[in-house]
Amino acid sequence: MLTKLIAFLTFLLFASASLKAVYQPKTDLDCPDQEIHDQCLTECRMDYLDCLANCESSYCNSECLLSFQECDASCPCGLECPAGCQDCPEHPLCEDDCEDAQINNDQYRLCLNQAVFQLDVCLKTCPPDMSCHDSCYATYKEQLSDCPCIETQTTTTEVSTTTTTTTELTPIDPSEVSILVILLNLSASYLTSGDGSSKVAATISAPSNDYTAYAKHALVNGQLHIFGGNTDKRKIAKLNGCAFVELSARLNVDRDQHSEALSIQSGSQALICFNYAESKSCEIFG
Repeated sequence: MLTKLIAFLTFLLFASASLKAVYQPKTDLDCPDQEIHDQCLTECRMDYLDCLANCESSYCNSECLLSFQECDASCPCGLECPAGCQDCPEHPLCEDDCEDAQINNDQYRLCLNQAVFQLDVCLKTCPPDMSCHDSCYATYKEQLSDCPCIETQTTTTEVSTTTTTTTELTPIDPSEVSILVILLNLSASYLTSGDGSSKVAATISAPSNDYTAYAKHALVNGQLHIFGGNTDKRKIAKLNGCAFVELSARLNVDRDQHSEALSIQSGSQALICFNYAESKSCEIFG
């Protein structure tokens, strides 16, 4: 057993020495894809060692060394791809994370779903005023530009002194509308498309996992607000991005699972009524 171990270690030392003799790292050029190059080189070395392990002649050793040199040259930042993945985009390690991002990239899909959800909320709270709808789409475009894989283009066109502006609203396909489902257990919350074809986990930050349990909700100025609930029957909090932020304002009466909340005044205020004591009291927030 000891003899085999010594033989194996001797083989590794020989293989490493052979590589050092023919391979010198390219330190005179900056590699834009250094991590990918290092991963590729490691795979080349492992293949070289596997090849040597099956050799029984100097000719075979030479063939293994030649294969290693070809493998190294084909790596991003190698002799055949000096500029990295830009020179060899079809290399297996250079696959684009943004290709079919709507299917394969979870970060892009989550970012898109959140932007579409905010757009849907904004449009539904708009009065019959085109400027409000335009503002919603402008905010949506700004949010979308921060998503991974989104390429933004800036175009400049000359406009004559007399211009005619026409605004055409394109109906939103149900599959492009996202619905945020907030459950009693916040960690189980998720985003689903309007047609139910997709479901993405939604991570929502809050002081506790049951923060929204039996709280009542309403949209105020386009933002989701919650009122009362098990953890604090007089709390008021709003969903800011992916986190609930508790406000300094408080409810005047306890509100729980027997209460209800409703957006009023074109979404600028919320009406909160009733509680477990069958109280007929109501109050307005906003």
